[in-house]
Amino acid sequence: MYEHLKESGVTHDKPLKDNDSAWSENGVVQKFDQREFVNAEDFSKSGLGKHGYLYYPKSCIKERCGLQFVFSGAADPLELVKNQIPVASKNNIALVFPSVEKNWRVASSKLNAADPDADGDEFLTSDGLQAKFVKALYDRLIKPKDSKLDYAKS
Repeated sequence: MYEHLKESGVTHDKPLKDNDSAWSENGVVQKFDQREFVNAEDFSKSGLGKHGYLYYPKSCIKERCGLQFVFSGAADPLELVKNQIPVASKNNIALVFPSVEKNWRVASSKLNAADPDADGDEFLTSDGLQAKFVKALYDRLIKPKDSKLDYAKS
């Protein structure tokens, strides 16, 4: 499952390098529209926020990097995980921060971890909304780069 991390040189058996104090200069934070990854009907009841965030070190533009999803359960995940970005920057790991609505616990949410029955029998399968969302997002992230885009800009 995590072969892409091994191929990039980032593995659990290697100690992580210290924080990159210049992570903001050495990387890019991009806001992305999460609606791209869920059909409109499911999105309206998913509890997902409109936007998620992606951080990647600029070194990842030219070389293969690790990829980690950060599920914080927060409407603004960047506020909760700023301490992870400097470590990711120094260790060539891209971070994906999906976000949820501020009122996600009261939404009719198939992503609500407190209510796995909201997705019926599909919650823990590849047919569940959460699994489909993460898979679609992952597939988009590992596509080849678009030569028309400047990946060094936020």
